[in-house]
Parts: sequence; structure tokens; C-alpha cells
Amino acid sequence: MLEFIIRHNQDRETHIGYYGKGETEIRETLAEFTRPLTESFLLAWQGSELVSVFGVEYDPEIGRAWLYGPQVVSPDWHAIADEHYAAIEELIPESIHEHELFFDINNKRGQEFAARHAFLAHSSDAVLFLERDALKLVSTVPVQVCDYNETFFSGFEALHQHIFPRTYYTASQIVEKLDDNHRLLLVIEAGKVLGYHFCKRESQSGYIDFIGTDPAARGKGLGAALLKAGIAWMFEPAQIRLIELTVNANNQAAMQLYQKFGFAAKHILCGYRKRMA
Repeated sequence: MLEFIIRHNQDRETHIGYYGKGETEIRETLAEFTRPLTESFLLAWQGSELVSVFGVEYDPEIGRAWLYGPQVVSPDWHAIADEHYAAIEELIPESIHEHELFFDINNKRGQEFAARHAFLAHSSDAVLFLERDALKLVSTVPVQVCDYNETFFSGFEALHQHIFPRTYYTASQIVEKLDDNHRLLLVIEAGKVLGYHFCKRESQSGYIDFIGTDPAARGKGLGAALLKAGIAWMFEPAQIRLIELTVNANNQAAMQLYQKFGFAAKHILCGYRKRMA
């Protein structure tokens, strides 16, 4: 299964956005599944040939299922994809009321699948990357960036819900993940959380999950200060040569901020969601 995903996720026409690219990144994605892979993935075979891999991860608290597929390699693409989706639905509790797909913009069959199953376009996201040697020196405002502590949970939770409502991690889930390789940075002013940056270090790369500031405090350089601090932390280990993130491709302010630091676009991904009856 791993070899199948690695091979076909390199091709934009069969790329599933959740996985990322390359063996290391895909292994790390699979390692983060909350349920065993044997309970999360179904495989389809034609004779002795593996022709389809379809997985699902879901969160009862959010009420959403993320569909890792359909990733099909067969002339019978649509028939296999439909049959596989029907089987995957059996793994999803009835309490999950929303399904989500995430494809490369060049994955035309995936987009056709989404339309046929009444998924609606939800987002257009740019995958950006920053190589260590491409990092640009950026002057930022003299603002105090500190690590999260539980004193600021309510303020962080309120800001996170406001900026990223119903996203894939709640504030509580972010806090639960904090360890040596997951960091939550805050900007605090007069006891109020004005901005935050949640990022992580993996074996060979870093990833920015969330960065945001209070709308009333925007334009003051807080986002740049948070981004700079997170990048410095992620690049501390010498083996980390790359940082990636996914951002709304239509968010020009965010795109310009990342480009200022040297981030470049890797590809565009399309998100689709369907509300279940």
C-alpha cells in the first residue's frame, strides 16, 4: 500500500493532497492516523494487481471525515472509485456529518468524482515550500513572542475558533500535541492573545499548521514576527532543510508574507466537502 501511494502521489493527476509527497512525508502522515491503518484503509485488487487505495480519518468532535482517495489506477477508474467509496462509508460512524476530499488541481478524475457524488468546491489552496538556503532575512517589529502556557488557553481558543472555524484541529487538540517537536508560539499584549503560530518539526522537514492574528491587531507586523520565530525554531536541527505549509491561494496578504521570507509555490490543491443527510 505504501509503495502504491508513494508512486502515484508523485503524479499530479493521481495526487491526494493530504499525503504530501515523498516516502518520509507519507510515512509520517500515516503514522499520525488516530485509528489503526487496518481499520482506516481499504484496498482494491484486480487479480494480483493493487489498483486502488482508499482511506479515511475522522474526528467525532469536529464531525468531519477526511477521505484519502479515491486513488485509482485502472481503465475502470470511476466504477472502482464508486465501489470503493461505498465500502469506505461503512467505516465512518453515522455521527460524522461531513466528508472532505483534497486533490491536486490536475487530478481531473478526482474532481469528476467529487461532482458526481455532490461534493461542493470548498477551497483552493497553495502548497508553499521554503528551502533553508532560500530563507530571506526579514526585519520584524520588536514584539515579544512567547511559548504557550495554560494561562492563555481561553484566549487562544477564542482566537483560533474565530480565525479557523471548524478546522481540522481544535484548540484542545493543538495543546494536546505540544511536545519537543510541536510548538505553539503566542503574542500577548495586556494579557490578551493577539496572535499565534502552531508548527512542527518532522524528521527532515518542518510544517506550519496554523498562523493567525487578531483582526484588530493586523497590519502591525505580528504575523511576520510569529512566522520568523517559528521558522528559526524549525530550522534549528541541521537535518531540516525544508519547511512547507498550505494556505488559501486567494489570501493575497498571507501569500505576500510567505513570499517575503522566501517561500515559493509547489502546487495548487482543491478541497471539496459534502454535508451528509
